Amino acid sequence: MKTLLLLLFPVLILAQTPNYPDTLFSKSAPPIPCFVTGLDESRLAFIYNDGRTNSALWEKLNRVHIGGLGLVYTTGDGFLFELAEIKSALHTPPAQLTEAPAEIQFSESQAAPTKPAETENRWSLGILMLPSDMEATYTEYEFYDYDSFYLYTRTSRYLPKYEAQLTYRITDQFALTLNSGYSSQYVKSRYEHFSDDKDGDYDSDSGQETTNSLSLFKFDIGIKYYLKPVISKKVSPFVTLSLGKQIASAIDEEKELYDETPPEYPVISDYEKFLEQINSPLLLSAGFGAEYFVNESLSFTTNFKVTYDIIKAKFTTVQENDDYKTTNKYTKKSSEFITLVGVGLHLHF
Repeated sequence: MKTLLLLLFPVLILAQTPNYPDTLFSKSAPPIPCFVTGLDESRLAFIYNDGRTNSALWEKLNRVHIGGLGLVYTTGDGFLFELAEIKSALHTPPAQLTEAPAEIQFSESQAAPTKPAETENRWSLGILMLPSDMEATYTEYEFYDYDSFYLYTRTSRYLPKYEAQLTYRITDQFALTLNSGYSSQYVKSRYEHFSDDKDGDYDSDSGQETTNSLSLFKFDIGIKYYLKPVISKKVSPFVTLSLGKQIASAIDEEKELYDETPPEYPVISDYEKFLEQINSPLLLSAGFGAEYFVNESLSFTTNFKVTYDIIKAKFTTVQENDDYKTTNKYTKKSSEFITLVGVGLHLHF
């Protein structure tokens, strides 16, 4: 019997310990689990620590969590619910809680913080992986002139798969973002042909070296709005909106290796400029996602983003001979939607 009582004693003690549904957060004291028993626009009253009572001004608290409502007040945003709704969510303290002298006092000199109430970390630096990208190849131009000269223009447009994101949080729910990404392709090819006449009457060597390069730098500035305030170890959904630009740098060179004689009627074009223009769209993006805060310094995100891009590019070729001057102009205008899906890792400081 004594053994049974010893085993049941901790259970009986725990059963008499109240489960406090509410929590107050202040700079001048640790988090206070409690029962909030009353409130008005200036202060709230609460019972804590097995029956002790106290009251506090709202402005002296960083944030307040109430029962099933969750976060109801922050210094940055004020009340997140109507006072009547907060009052209706208050729990009745159990009968075993008795009144005792108040012990915790909130410092009157404590000023309302200007930083987000949930965390002192305003800044974050993150890496976004966006593997769902847009890759498209276009045959842009082809023409024949009197010498049967032809030219093909092929371009490949894509967005960087990885982005860096710098975020500055203004309040618990509103932040500014700066995203940037870089990608580059470089291809250099060489072809050579040697033909020797065994009699020594005719030798023909030819070859060509081509260099193609396309470098892309993307950036955008946007806003990020959390649908509910950020709380450590909780998931906070968000929506985003941003405006950006991609800037391209292109190289398209072709060199004859063994024929030093210049062409009689060369073609002059601004093909490199065309490549840069067609790969430098204006970007308007909107998206949504969710962010899980492991703690105040680390979070993970899932991201879904739809980007609308606008492109305008011009291409001109000029060829002259003794009798004619031929000019060809081509203009391309296009717009399209691109869907990006990815994940991110953010460090907060």
